[in-house]
Amino acid sequence: MNYHFLRFIFILSFLSINGLPSLTAQITVTADRNNPVYAAGESMTFRVTSEESGTATYDIIHDNYTEPLASGTVQVSANAPATIPYQLDYPGSVFCRVSLGGFTEYGGAAFSPLDIQPLTDEPADFDQFWDDQKAAVATIPLDPQLTFLNSAEYANVYRINVANLAGRRVYAYVSIPYGEGPFPAFITFPSFGNNANLVTPELKLPERSGAISVSMSVLNTEPDEDDPAGYTPNNITERDEIFYRYALIGATRMIDWLFTRPEFNQRDLGVVGVSQGGG
Repeated sequence: MNYHFLRFIFILSFLSINGLPSLTAQITVTADRNNPVYAAGESMTFRVTSEESGTATYDIIHDNYTEPLASGTVQVSANAPATIPYQLDYPGSVFCRVSLGGFTEYGGAAFSPLDIQPLTDEPADFDQFWDDQKAAVATIPLDPQLTFLNSAEYANVYRINVANLAGRRVYAYVSIPYGEGPFPAFITFPSFGNNANLVTPELKLPERSGAISVSMSVLNTEPDEDDPAGYTPNNITERDEIFYRYALIGATRMIDWLFTRPEFNQRDLGVVGVSQGGG
C-alpha cells in the first residue's frame, strides 16, 4: 500500500495554554498577544499579575534543562500587571518562569517557529534505516485483536492491539462514530509515562468532528495496566535496541491497521499528541 504523508507543523503545546493559571496559583504569566507567536527579532512583553505585591524573580529559558537566556527581578503590585520585555533574535521558543511568594508560574512565546532548524544533520542512512524497519515489520502479520469495550454517547469504543517487532504488541483504544461512514480519522500519540490509564479512549473527536479516533500506547501492555518494564529495552549505543524503534514502528502498525478498516475513508488522517506524542 502506498501512503501519502502530509506534513503537519505543530506549535508547542505550551503556547495553547499560555496564560491559563493553575487552580492554586497566586500569579499568572501571559504574553502580550493571545496567540503568542512573533517574528525573530521582534520585541514582545510578558505580563505578570499577582494577588500579592512583592519582588518577583524571573528567568527566560528555552526549557528547564538549559541555562537562562535572561534573568532578573520585577516589582509586582496586587492585581496590577508588571511587564518583562524580551526579544529573541533567532527562531525558537521560550518560557518566562516567574516566582513570587513560594509560587512559580510560566508563560510561553514562539519566535518564527516555522523557521526552526534541526540541531544536527540527518544521518546519511536515516531513510534507509527506517525503510528497513518498515520492511521488517511488514513481514509480520498484523494479527489484529479487536474487542468491544462500551458504547459512549457519540461512538462505540473498542480495544485494539496488533503485532509489532520482536514479539511485542501495540495497544490502543479506537472510538468509531455512530452512523454511516466512511469517516476521517485521527491517531493520538501518548505523553511519556508507564502508569496505567495514561492512555484513555478519545471521545471528543468523534463528537465534534465525526472522526474515528485511535488513542494509542507505545508500551507493551494494555493501556489500563501498569508496565513495570516501561521503556525497555533502551540501549542508546545500539540503534536496534533503542526503545523508540518499537514505539515509532508501532505507530506505523496502527496506521497500517487503520487502512484495513472499511469505516475509514482511506484519505483523511490526522495525527495529534503532546510532549512525547508531539515529538
